Amino acid sequence: MTVSSRMQLEKCALKFLNIRVNPIAYETAFASGEGPTKAMSGADKVDCTFELNLRTHAREPKYWVSYVIRLRWDKAANPPFDVLEAGIDGVFAFPKDTPKEEIRKYVPVLCLASLHGTLRGIIAGATGLMPGGPFILPHVNMNKVVRDVAETEAAGEKRLSHGKACPRRGNPPRKRAAVRKRTVTGRSAVTIKNPSRKKGPTPTRRK
Repeated sequence: MTVSSRMQLEKCALKFLNIRVNPIAYETAFASGEGPTKAMSGADKVDCTFELNLRTHAREPKYWVSYVIRLRWDKAANPPFDVLEAGIDGVFAFPKDTPKEEIRKYVPVLCLASLHGTLRGIIAGATGLMPGGPFILPHVNMNKVVRDVAETEAAGEKRLSHGKACPRRGNPPRKRAAVRKRTVTGRSAVTIKNPSRKKGPTPTRRK
C-alpha cells in the first residue's frame, strides 16, 4: 500500500513569531504554579485572524503558500497572552503529470492545514518554558476559512492601494503593487498582485 502523497513540501520557512505573555497572568501562574487552566482564565476564548496568500509557478506545478495567524483574547478576563501571532511560508510541489483536478484537492486547503500544524509545534516549543506551560494552537476548519474568503471576494470588496509613486521628470510614474484585503467575521485574507513591468528602450550614450 502506498501512503505517500503526490503533494510534497519542498521548502518551509518561519516568517515571524511574536509572543508576549500577559504580565498579570504570568505573575499569577509563576507564583502559584496552577498552570494555564486556573491561573490564565479564559484561555479558550480565543479569536483567530488569518492572512492567506497563494502564488503559482509559471511553468511547474508548484505553489507558494503564505499563512499568518493572529490570536486575540478580547473576551477573556485574564488572557494568557497579550500578543501571539506567527507567519510561515511553504512551497508545495506536485509531479508534472498530476491532473489539475487532483491538485485542487490539495491546494490551498491541505497546504494551509500543513502549515498550521507546523506552527502548532513551533509555538508549543516556544511557550514550553512559560509558567502556563506550552500553548497548543487550536484546530482550525480550513475549508470554512477558504470558503469565507471566497464568499467575501464574490460579494465584492474595496481595494486598498499603497498610492501612486511621484512621477519623475522624463520618466512615467511606476505602477505600485495593489493590495486587496478581504475581511470576514474573525478572519481576513490578503492577496498581493504584482504588476507587470515593461522594459523600455536602452538609452543611447552620447559621445
